[in-house]
Parts: sequence; C-alpha cells; structure tokens
Amino acid sequence: MSNVRLINIQIEEDEIAKINRRLREMQGKSPSILKKEINKAAEQMKKSLSREAKKKYVNTNVDMFRQDMDISKATVGSPVAVITAKGRPRSLVKFQITGGVEGESVSAKVFRKSPLEELINTKAQPNIKSFITRFKSGRVAVVQRVEKGKVPAGSTLGRRYIRELKGPSIPHMLGLRSFPEEAKESTLEQLHRNLENHVAQMLGG
Repeated sequence: MSNVRLINIQIEEDEIAKINRRLREMQGKSPSILKKEINKAAEQMKKSLSREAKKKYVNTNVDMFRQDMDISKATVGSPVAVITAKGRPRSLVKFQITGGVEGESVSAKVFRKSPLEELINTKAQPNIKSFITRFKSGRVAVVQRVEKGKVPAGSTLGRRYIRELKGPSIPHMLGLRSFPEEAKESTLEQLHRNLENHVAQMLGG
C-alpha cells in the first residue's frame, strides 16, 4: 500500500473559457486570477484537513499535520494545485497507551472518541500479550511476540521474534485517499464563488 496520498484542486477547461469570456478586454489577467484563487483554495483545504484530523485522533495537533503536507501550486500555465502527504504508520506510543508492566498487556487508543483497547492476540493459544520495549537505538515501541509457526523464515530469534504494533500514518489520518466527495465539492464550489467575486470586482460589479 502506498504511503503517498493526494488531492487535486483544479478548474476545468470550460470554466476557464467562461471566465475568459466574462473578462473580455481584460482577458489577459484571467490566468493569474485562476492561479491565485486555486492556490488560496489549496491552502484553505490544507488547514481544513488538519483541523478535522486533530478532532479525530488523540495526541495530535494542527501543526503536525500541516508540516507533513506539501502543496504543488497552480501556475499560470497549469491551473492545478496538488496537496500531497507522505508518511509511514506511526508508533503507538505517539498516541495514547497504558499498561505494559508486570505482565499486563498494553492498552491503546488512536481515536479521541474510542475507549482504550487491550492489545492481545486472542487467536493464538495461549493468547499473546503486548508489551513496551526500548530498542538499542533508544526508540520506545509497543511490540508483541509472533505466534508459533509464523516467525519469518531465516530468523534465528524463534520465540524471541517480535513485531511492532503501529497506528495510522499521517496521510491515513488526513483522509486524503478517502476524502469525502461532498467535502471536495464544497471546496470547489467555494473556489467558484471566489472566482466569481474576483471577476465581478474587476468588472466593477
């Protein structure tokens, strides 16, 4: 699964032609108007995505989302802005965890409105609990031993083999792949209104 997700914000050719017709003698200015308004819409959507993600996920803030998003801005020759986010699944310790001591399994949550969930592999017999470990690098993580028979071939660790349990990535939390069409349409409608207002001002309307 790709860790790169994006949203395109653009004006269709018929919309560009419509704006050009309205501007008439000021037609030469329409490409710069389009570029400016599309880039403004992209910045607004970037802020909106960050605010919505912060509402859903625990221990997050607007700045961390905005920092991990890039905007390829629209130009005069290409009236398209692209919002891109990259990132791998984040360690569970960056969200909310509890337990993991004295034989107790770790409990974790990533959604603000969800309860803490105990991380136990109940499909294994006996059940396998999760625990907190610190790697030689100093990094702390929530891990779980792999059940018998599922240790990767070639590993000499046997029952000491562990896998890290992770939460969602920044792109996943931002919802760029599953971004609701109605929300995207709302942004485009606002973009069209802004363009109409801009054109009306230039024409003295």
